Amino acid sequence: MRAVWLSTIWGLDWPRSSSEEAQKRELDEQLDLLRKNGINTIFLQVRGRGDVIYPSAIEPMHPRFYGKRYDPLAYAVEACHKRGMTVHAWITTLPLEDRSYRRRLRGVTPFYDKHKGHTKRHRGKDFMDPADSLTGIHLASLAREIAERYPVEGIQLDYIRYPDFPARFPDDRDYHQAHTLLPKAEWRRNNITAIVRRIHEALEETDSTVLLSAATIGAYDQISGVSHIGWTARGDVYQDPLAWERAGAIDFIATMTYSRGSTFGPILRDWRDKLSISVVIGLGAFRTLREEGGWPAQQVIDQVAEVQSDSLLAGVALFRARQLTERSHGLRDRLAAQCFRQPVLPHAPIVSADSTLLYPRDLTITTEGDSAKLTWCGANHDRPCLYAIYLSTDSLPDTTTGRDLVAVTTEQSATITLPRSQDGERFVTLEISCYDLHTGLEAYIPGGAAIYQRKEE
Repeated sequence: MRAVWLSTIWGLDWPRSSSEEAQKRELDEQLDLLRKNGINTIFLQVRGRGDVIYPSAIEPMHPRFYGKRYDPLAYAVEACHKRGMTVHAWITTLPLEDRSYRRRLRGVTPFYDKHKGHTKRHRGKDFMDPADSLTGIHLASLAREIAERYPVEGIQLDYIRYPDFPARFPDDRDYHQAHTLLPKAEWRRNNITAIVRRIHEALEETDSTVLLSAATIGAYDQISGVSHIGWTARGDVYQDPLAWERAGAIDFIATMTYSRGSTFGPILRDWRDKLSISVVIGLGAFRTLREEGGWPAQQVIDQVAEVQSDSLLAGVALFRARQLTERSHGLRDRLAAQCFRQPVLPHAPIVSADSTLLYPRDLTITTEGDSAKLTWCGANHDRPCLYAIYLSTDSLPDTTTGRDLVAVTTEQSATITLPRSQDGERFVTLEISCYDLHTGLEAYIPGGAAIYQRKEE
């Protein structure tokens, strides 16, 4: 996976414009640049601080989208699929909008105003209460609403944790009233896990193909023999992906590992070794900004390369999209050239025996010099899909690791460069598949194909 987080809160990434046409054009331009530079997955922020970017029956709409004639989420999902990109609906879970912002919201009553007794005030800000069952019920209803109405590939939970400085979080009374024998830290972790489980159960009832993920703090916990790890998911904010995995309540995580130095490698390996689910490593592209640390672009590129070198990690996610759609200190172009040249699929494919996912057929091959033009008839369904081309000079192409993947396209044709011939002869084998963006299922042309060119006498 090569993902970016695309923020809608405060228009950080999108939208910067107020008119409908300008918003559409702005998103299209960003997606074109992201796709061109190797990104295949969008984590699109659909909920900010208790408001959403689509017409919801549950929460009010983002002021910049309210009153428009189009559905921004529907448009974004279709735009991503058209470009062969998967889209995960990113929900910021527990923080709520401040009181002045709530006055600007129209339509559905905000959660805070509807359920004042079910929120907590902490360090001057309002939060949904992790210990209150209504929190999980409300967030699960949002996830269900999105999954039922939009063909997203996933739901991603952000800020699924206790707030910063949790020692001051006002929940002593709740803990004592719970009459639990658990230590308070474990009670808090159970509260967060209960929310994740409830959301997962809601998705299972609607569409089991929608993946549930979470954006986590950068490190899981303190690591023996490694100093200066900083704050951690489990120990500091009561976020325990290992417990979520044991409960069967999460499909993958995307860490927010926005640090550097000698702890970076140990943190990656700790996540990889602790979890059996897929781990995507989130990296801080925003750190190249002067006000965010002024990292050299090469620092982020080296981190991407380190993640890619570990075959047990599922990919990278970069925060934020703006750093990859603008020439931020050369990061965008250098990432594309150094790290994202090899094509990849968004998720590890599942070989399909599903008869509704029809493989490409009627393949024709036209060779000219060192290139071959391939054309085929695509699957006759309206589900968004990609076509993947695998090539090998040794034997049958390796379709499991992605090593022999040479092209990915949304079109029903492609021109590929053939390997150099040996003494005027050339023999290559091909596999072409249809990859379903929504399910990750992959179906191949039976038997594949081969190209043989003999030396002219």
